[in-house]
Amino acid sequence: MTIVNIGELISFPMLFEINALFLAGSVDCFGGMLLALGLWTQLIALFAAFLMLMAYLTSHLAWLSTLNRG
Repeated sequence: MTIVNIGELISFPMLFEINALFLAGSVDCFGGMLLALGLWTQLIALFAAFLMLMAYLTSHLAWLSTLNRG
């Protein structure tokens, strides 16, 4: 089971046993193609924005000195 940890504050399992890296790669690859073609742009942009928000919260937020105890 893939568990997503946001800093040390929040931890939740991925739904349906999906690997988070596979999901991110799929959104980037297929979503990028759909955006380039101009199909479903608002929906794909919403997914991509959510993906980038989760990437920021899971990796970059953990680098703050208040969360990793300096």
